[in-house]
Amino acid sequence: STRVSVWRRGTTSTEVWDLIGRYSPPPGGRCEDTLANGCLVREATQQAIYLVQGGAAFSVPSQQAFDSMALDWRRVQVVPAGFIPGLPSIPRDASLVKEYGDTSVWLVQGGARFHLTSLEVMAALGFTWEQVMEIPPGGLAQVPVVPRDYTLFTEFGSAQEYLVVGGARLPVDAAIIAALESAGLGASAHYVVPQGGLDQVPEITLARGDADCSGAVAVIDAIVVQSLSTSPSFF
Repeated sequence: STRVSVWRRGTTSTEVWDLIGRYSPPPGGRCEDTLANGCLVREATQQAIYLVQGGAAFSVPSQQAFDSMALDWRRVQVVPAGFIPGLPSIPRDASLVKEYGDTSVWLVQGGARFHLTSLEVMAALGFTWEQVMEIPPGGLAQVPVVPRDYTLFTEFGSAQEYLVVGGARLPVDAAIIAALESAGLGASAHYVVPQGGLDQVPEITLARGDADCSGAVAVIDAIVVQSLSTSPSFF
């Protein structure tokens, strides 16, 4: 017998063909491909909706929050099961975020958030209000206040550099930085944050020992000891 496609006109209802005719792809492409700012996604087997900002996924905690943020249900895209847990929880560096309903703006650098206390501070660091991304209420809780290890920071207007080691900050100079690089412990990136921004990062207390067995105890030894004491799996 002759096989008949279910998509042949006359077999499929006119309503379905009308829907097909009116279909247009999501603006900006598929969120699972682009992770564009403002993407709304949910997994096929889940009802929870996430807003993507700065490459990170933030849970929209309730329908009330969804409606209050003036988000559009028609823009929610369904992604495969297991897709959302694989997304970053921390926005990419140089992202500016604020929670809905709060005027405080935060700069993400080195995997941590730093408070921008004014528009003047924002401008001094080279950012504008137009770059600020809104995240759902409670979203800041998933962004740490202590940067990743082996990131280098200075506060705006200061020449003093700090290296983050073991979740704490250590003042360093050019000689120490060179010693770190020669030991394979060079900073992964260098960031500038607002004045006072590093107050949220604990000051380092170093245990000193001759870690490289050179016969002398130096700053590089102290840093290695600190790394071993806080992250035993690092080396």
